[in-house]
Amino acid sequence: MASSDYPPDPDEMEPTIHTNVRTKQDKAWKYGTEGRDESGKKFIVCIFCEKILRGGGINRLKQHQGGVKGNIAACKKVPADVKFLMKNLYEESQQKNKSEEVITVSQQSTQSKRKASSTSENQSSYFPLSQT
Repeated sequence: MASSDYPPDPDEMEPTIHTNVRTKQDKAWKYGTEGRDESGKKFIVCIFCEKILRGGGINRLKQHQGGVKGNIAACKKVPADVKFLMKNLYEESQQKNKSEEVITVSQQSTQSKRKASSTSENQSSYFPLSQT
C-alpha cells in the first residue's frame, strides 16, 4: 500500500481554528474580558478592579466603568479617560435603544389604527340591527 492511503500525521498538519462565535465589535471589550464559570454561564471581568459581572453583558461593564448610577457600583480604579469613554458609550447605546423603541411604537400605533378602522366598517355585518 502506498503511504498516501493513510491519514496524514497530526504532527505534520497545520492547525485550523473554526469558530462560530461572532467577534466583539463594541469598543468597551477592550476594558473587560469574558469568561465562563463551571456551569457554563458567561461573565465579564473588569480589567481595572477585577470585579466579576454576571448578567447584563457589555452594557453592565459600561455602567460599572463609566460610573453610571443605578445597577452596579462604580469602578474605583478606572482612569478618567476610560471612565469618560465608557459613560459616553453607554449613553449612546441608550439613545439608540430609545430611537428604536419610538420606531416600533409608531409602527404599532399605525397598525392598530388600520385594524380599528376595518373593524368599524364591518361592524354592521357582525352585529345586524335588531328589529323591534
